[in-house]
Amino acid sequence: GDAGAQLAGGVAAWNGGAVIAGTFAGTVDFGGGALVSGGGNDAFVASYDYLGAHQWSKRFGDAAAQSATAVAVDAQGNVFVVGDNAGKIDPGGGALTTAGLADVYLAKYDAFGAFQWAKQFGDNKAQNVVSVATDAAGRVAIAGSYAGTVDFGGGLFSSAGGTDMFVAVFDADGVHQWSRDFGDVAAQTGKAVAFGPMGEVLIAVDNAGAIDFGGGILA
Repeated sequence: GDAGAQLAGGVAAWNGGAVIAGTFAGTVDFGGGALVSGGGNDAFVASYDYLGAHQWSKRFGDAAAQSATAVAVDAQGNVFVVGDNAGKIDPGGGALTTAGLADVYLAKYDAFGAFQWAKQFGDNKAQNVVSVATDAAGRVAIAGSYAGTVDFGGGLFSSAGGTDMFVAVFDADGVHQWSRDFGDVAAQTGKAVAFGPMGEVLIAVDNAGAIDFGGGILA
């Protein structure tokens, strides 16, 4: 980092090495050459081998604010990065432009840093993602919160009030598998997501009101 602010958002282990993701302003060099922010905060992802040697690194963002809030790596070394986009980003497959305050993005790279695919979700309100996980089949799950409306591929969700939480699952090619949202007029936020050994999806949520995951209301 330099005199600007560089912030880590997440880390994932693979093959004895590590992949990190986060947010930076100014200039930062993870070992592959200087990356320069496009303006405010940009997102970054960087990969290292088991000896800590730099493998590859990337930045994406413009003069608005972008973040990378979490990262996960599957068994083949594919890297999944999630974050928020308040302007325009290009993870590698063309520009993604926010529809409003902030949208959620999900980007996939292979073990060598080659771009695979990217998706963005949201409307003119704020959508935020805080967690990503992958399983042995290469599926990927994301969790966070949203205001307004959002469609992850299975139909439109509408927030019941302040913010509702969401969880969405995609296959290895980025095709929507299923998604859910939960909440009332108070604030609910998805904080973490993980896959269980049988492919089940576990979520942790902050709840400021009443929420029903299917087994009755928790208040």
